[in-house]
Amino acid sequence: MGDLKHTKGPWKLYFNDKFYSIFGPDETSLNNREVKILDVVKDPIVLKETWERQLADARLIAAAPDMIEALITEYKKARCSPVDATTIYHLLPIIEKASGQKIEDILC
Repeated sequence: MGDLKHTKGPWKLYFNDKFYSIFGPDETSLNNREVKILDVVKDPIVLKETWERQLADARLIAAAPDMIEALITEYKKARCSPVDATTIYHLLPIIEKASGQKIEDILC
């Protein structure tokens, strides 16, 4: 697979009632350190529903590396199947939007 620009997965979500943070593996570290990707501190005046939505958003963000890898894998499978043009049509813009790259650069 080509060179995706994001921090490789898996990403982990850590949270409590005051903040949440997302960490991923630090590929430059020799001792399995993690690098912080996102850190959000809860504003004391934020509504509970807003905080719960933000936490749900953080879970989705933390799953992003796994999702992009799965999408690329399915795209590659669909490219080899002449009956799967619809899948390619739907996956291509999602992969390019999520990665910020053209599919040709990802697959090279």
